[in-house]
Amino acid sequence: MNVGSMTKTFMMKLDEIQPSQLYISSEKLSEVNKTFDPDKPESIEPVPIKKLGDEIIFVDGHTRAFAAFLHNVSQFPCIGKTRNLIGMLTKSVLNGVRRKEFRP
Repeated sequence: MNVGSMTKTFMMKLDEIQPSQLYISSEKLSEVNKTFDPDKPESIEPVPIKKLGDEIIFVDGHTRAFAAFLHNVSQFPCIGKTRNLIGMLTKSVLNGVRRKEFRP
C-alpha cells in the first residue's frame, strides 16, 4: 500500500496503525466523545496516516482514533499524507516533555 501518495479517504483497521503520540488529553477526548457516533465511523474526519518503513503510523488525529478504539470501532477513515514526519514526531516528543509526562 502506497500510503504516502494517497489523497482519497479510505477505511483502515485501527489495529494496523501505530500511534506516534504519547499523550491523549482527557479534555480533548471528552469534546470528541460529545459528537462521536460509533455507528457512523465514516462520518468522522479522516485521520492522516503515513508509511514509515514497514509500519503505518498516525500523523495526527490520535484523539479521534482513541475515541474510536474506546467505542470498539474496528475501522476508521484515513487519508495518506506526505508531511514532514521527523518534524511532526519531534514536536510530539517536545509537547510530552513540556507536559512533564515523560523525560527523554
